[in-house]
Amino acid sequence: MTCEVPESAKQAGRRYTRAMMVAGLLYVGVVALGVSVISHTSPPQWLVIVLALLPALPALLMLRAYLTFFRAMDEFQRRVQGRRR
Repeated sequence: MTCEVPESAKQAGRRYTRAMMVAGLLYVGVVALGVSVISHTSPPQWLVIVLALLPALPALLMLRAYLTFFRAMDEFQRRVQGRRR
């Protein structure tokens, strides 16, 4: 028994991978920037708060990528992915 993956599923997987890679790299960059600025300077408290909250933006991009991928799945794949353990 062979299992053929539809072309639309392959495209959705490639979009998901690309979006997650971009969001992951942004996350690492934002965290590195924040750590660098906080450890090498003496920023005001408001800037520390902004730098601490800034990684939430790439994390939201990751969530968006997953939800887009989830919506692109067929019904069976959604049930498998969305199933509670």
